[in-house]
Amino acid sequence: MESNKFVLNTNIWITYFLNNNFRDIATIIEIKGIELCRSFPSLSELTNVLNKNKFKNKFKAPLLDYINFYLATTTHYDTLPIFTACEDANDNFLFDLAIQSKTNYIVSGDKKVLTTPVVLPMQVITLSEFKSITNN
Repeated sequence: MESNKFVLNTNIWITYFLNNNFRDIATIIEIKGIELCRSFPSLSELTNVLNKNKFKNKFKAPLLDYINFYLATTTHYDTLPIFTACEDANDNFLFDLAIQSKTNYIVSGDKKVLTTPVVLPMQVITLSEFKSITNN
């Protein structure tokens, strides 16, 4: 597995978007040379969350801008649904993506994701650990 690849859970993307931190993500990618991975399930979940009523008036830009930014800053991987160990089955796609893209890190703020047993060298880390790794 390569240590420069990361899977960001939807809650991490939403945190960056709500704080209007597009530049932070772009800087991490450009300066640190990391790759952020996506799949069709991750894109679908992000789109669904962005369209929730509770976020309707929270974003400063049109929702399509966030989707386009996500598409522009991530690399797509086709995945198959194989992983089944996450307590929340709806998050198994994160592990499918990480395993099938040969990613070392899943970044999440979800306790069920953070406590999912994984095989090393994969690690599930918090946003603060991600920022520490990327010196962001």
